[in-house]
Amino acid sequence: MPADTTSWAPTITPQQSRYWLARRTKPIGEHDRSSEGSGRTALVTGASSGIGLAWCELLAAKGFDIVPVARRLDRLNALKQRLEADWAVSVSPMTADLSRPGAPAEIYTELARRNTTVDVLVNNAGYSIAGRFIDSSWSDQEAFLRVIGLSGIELTHLLLPSMIERRWGRIVFVASIAAVMSGLPGQVLYSAGKSLVHKFSEGLAEEVERLGVHSTVSLPGTTDTDIFDNSNVTEFTDGLAMQMTMMSPIAVARQGFEASKRGDRMIVHGKHHQIGTFVMAHAPRPLRYLISGRLALKAMPELHNAAPQRC
Repeated sequence: MPADTTSWAPTITPQQSRYWLARRTKPIGEHDRSSEGSGRTALVTGASSGIGLAWCELLAAKGFDIVPVARRLDRLNALKQRLEADWAVSVSPMTADLSRPGAPAEIYTELARRNTTVDVLVNNAGYSIAGRFIDSSWSDQEAFLRVIGLSGIELTHLLLPSMIERRWGRIVFVASIAAVMSGLPGQVLYSAGKSLVHKFSEGLAEEVERLGVHSTVSLPGTTDTDIFDNSNVTEFTDGLAMQMTMMSPIAVARQGFEASKRGDRMIVHGKHHQIGTFVMAHAPRPLRYLISGRLALKAMPELHNAAPQRC
């Protein structure tokens, strides 16, 4: 009987991974404190967990008042209590379902009602839909595109004029290294949507940088958030290589903040991810297809059960 070669690779548990992430990453604390955000307000979408939550905590440490936007009011209220107690800033939660077409306009209207001016916009809301494109309803796919792409672009369109008028503003789009890869089978709209955000932010940066506004696209790789838990592809992150390259949301937020402050148009988080994106950007197209296909096979083997058919 041939030897089993499918389970040779070592794995580490999520608990072990989080332990090492905690060892590598300082929690947000006094070393992050500054007054540079005093008198300014930051709006963060997808603020109740993951990278968005880390952005809220970091911006509060920098002295910004915070408008955290998410669907879960209980989490937003808990965040408000913690940030106001820890950093003495004003936190004004706002609930919104960004999958709805009218949500960005409703956020803008509520900001006007509160007489709140946004100086920093962090478009972070997102999730993942795993599986074949035809296996999800179009309404689900359309809602997904609104959350990861169109809602942030619309919010930018609504809030940008006042930033230009004041000649001060920072806009951050949290995308993914998937934006610079070939399309990912099994998550075709994820990579496509992130690519939309990536290209939009880079083009916008050219338009507004002489008007006092910075637009930065943040491209994290595997990050310790619940996005994979919510997309049924947790096996994709179980391998040792994926766990060893995983970053913490705090590290991603810190690097993104500094990049935005410098006026960088793009940041790829982590040297390992920088190498990977360089390879994907310069590799021959057939090799990029091969890599994307291998990633899809790792995450969802059922996609490769049948041989391709010529038509």
